[in-house]
Amino acid sequence: MPKKVFNYIVPFLCVALACGMESETRVASTDRLYFRLAGEQDVPLLLVIYANDEIMQKSKSGAMTADEVKEKINRWRQLYAERGFCPLLVMRKTDNALIGVCGITDILWGTPSGPPSYHMEMKINYRFLQIAYGREYGIEAAQGVLAYAGKKSHAE
Repeated sequence: MPKKVFNYIVPFLCVALACGMESETRVASTDRLYFRLAGEQDVPLLLVIYANDEIMQKSKSGAMTADEVKEKINRWRQLYAERGFCPLLVMRKTDNALIGVCGITDILWGTPSGPPSYHMEMKINYRFLQIAYGREYGIEAAQGVLAYAGKKSHAE
């Protein structure tokens, strides 16, 4: 399929796949976006992002398979259960379309196999579909995720 046609079809695919997803997994929102936890039912939806060579070109892993995306979702859910944060699906309120993923993740620096000289840092991790570029969704998503993390940490 030509790239231009694929980029045109993706927004409609993301809306169609997102329809009927459980609203109780929503954890936060901004003016134009809402954030929700990913589940195994979201593998086809997330493949639109994680199997895309252009979006994943700067990632260490590169484009991913369905099994790798499923493992990623399981890690996110484990992180959420343990720490109360993880990458979240970024959904556009106007049409419930998936436009990206944004959330707080851990980064481990050093060598975990050696003495305890390594340390953990947190960062905002994100991936967005090309349809979201130039609309400041990334800024809004990062602000929303940070606000959610701040509220959650004050509540605990």
